Parts: sequence; structure tokens; C-alpha cells
Amino acid sequence: SESGDHNVTIDADIETNGGGLTAIGDNITQKANADIRTDGGNITLIADEDIKIDDDIRTAGGGVRFLAGGTFEVDDNGDDVETEGGSIIVIADDYDIGGTLNADTGFVSFSRSSQGDISLGDDLGGANLSQDELDNITASDLIIGSSFGVDDDIRVGNADLRAFEKTTLNN
Repeated sequence: SESGDHNVTIDADIETNGGGLTAIGDNITQKANADIRTDGGNITLIADEDIKIDDDIRTAGGGVRFLAGGTFEVDDNGDDVETEGGSIIVIADDYDIGGTLNADTGFVSFSRSSQGDISLGDDLGGANLSQDELDNITASDLIIGSSFGVDDDIRVGNADLRAFEKTTLNN
């Protein structure tokens, strides 16, 4: 049996020629100046606690999955997760979207990693996606909640969702 933290820190560029990338740890941190590019491969980051993105992730058509037991954060403006049509799936207990999530013609999905509410626009409790965060998302479809029964209520207050062709609320 092992003890201690098992954190993953990405502090240099990673590029694959179409292959995928998977990282698993207690916390996952992508540092500034550490781009991740897969040229079509999928990216999966799984953390028991938090995932922090502090540079660009680009897949050229591959999907991106973020599974965090705590907070999923895209640090700030200029930090982009871009798939060119691949899906972006975020499962976490809170969201902090300072940069952009761009799935182009694909979908972006947010759900909870443990029981709780999700709110859109005004902070009405639970994991919240503010209007500023929603404005940082580009996708054909926005999916909120899951069909697996983890999400309790989805609350919408003063959220403008017109940028998406389709918005699905599952709970």
C-alpha cells in the first residue's frame, strides 16, 4: 500500500501525432507554457481532487474529458481548450472557466462528480456556471447534468443560452 499525494504536473509541451493522452492523479495541474496537442487523439484527465488548466489544449478533432472530484479550472483568458468539433466533457463538483472551451460544432457537457445542484447564470447554489463562464464556451450543443442521477436540481437564473443551437438540461 502506498501513501501520500500522487499529483500530476504537466510543465512542458506534450504533442502526439494522432495518439491520445490520459493522465490520472490526486490533482492534475497543467502549468503555463505547457501546451498539449494530439492532432486528432482524445485527451482524458482524471483527478480525485482538482484539475487546473493554465495553457492551451488542442486536439484537432479528438474529444477531451475532464473528471475531477473537486474543482475544474481553466485559469484565465488566453488559456484555451479547443477540439475543432470533438466533444468536451467536464465532470466536477465546481467549475471555474476563466479561459475558453471551444468544441466548435461538437458539444460541451457539464455534470457533477457527486450529488448536488448545478446553477446557470446567477449563483443559485451548487456548482455554478456564471454568464461570463457561459460566454467562454463555444459549442453547437450545451448539455448540463447527467442521466445517471448524480445531479439534483438544475437552476437557471438570468442565463443567456442563445449562443448554443441546442441546450439540454438533464437531472
